[in-house]
Amino acid sequence: MDKEAAIDFEGFVFKGSLLDIGSANEGIIYNIYKNNTVSDKIDYVDNYEEKELMEKDVYDNAALFFFLSSLIGRKDKIQLINQIYDYLKSDGCIFIWDIDKKPRTIYKKHVKVHLPKGKDRSLIFTDYNILKDSSLENTLNILQQNFNIEEYKAWDGIYYIKAKKKGREEGNA
Repeated sequence: MDKEAAIDFEGFVFKGSLLDIGSANEGIIYNIYKNNTVSDKIDYVDNYEEKELMEKDVYDNAALFFFLSSLIGRKDKIQLINQIYDYLKSDGCIFIWDIDKKPRTIYKKHVKVHLPKGKDRSLIFTDYNILKDSSLENTLNILQQNFNIEEYKAWDGIYYIKAKKKGREEGNA
C-alpha cells in the first residue's frame, strides 16, 4: 500500500443546504455539515432510485466524497454530474474529494480523515480496474461542461475540487 494520505476537515464549512451523494462514506460529510454549518437542510442519496424523489434547483451545495471513482464509465460520471447540476440552485457549488487514479494503474491507499472536534476516521480505498480513469484531469474535464472550477488541488494520490454551477446559457446541459 502506498503511504497514507490525509484530509483535514477541521473548520470546513458548507454554506447553505447540502445534497450528500455517496455510498458507504461513513457519515463523514454529514458529520462535517452538522458540526460546522448553520443550515439544517442536508439530504443523502446513495442510489439512482432515490433521485426520482428529489426536487430540482433546491440545494446550495452537493458533495461527493470518494464516490465518483466508484462509477466505472465516463458516461455514468457525466450523467451523474448533469443530474447534480439540475438539483443545484443557480449559484450552487459542487465539492468533490476522490482518488487520483489514471488508466493502466491500480490504487490502494489508506486515508486518514480529520473531522471537526478532534475526531478521526481511517479509510482504505482500493481500485484494481486498470481501465478506469478516476484522475483529477478527467474529472475537471467532465465538470467544465456545466461548472466553473473555483479551486482544486491534488496531494498524495487524492484530490479536491470546488466548482460553481454555470448558468444554462453558459453550460451545455
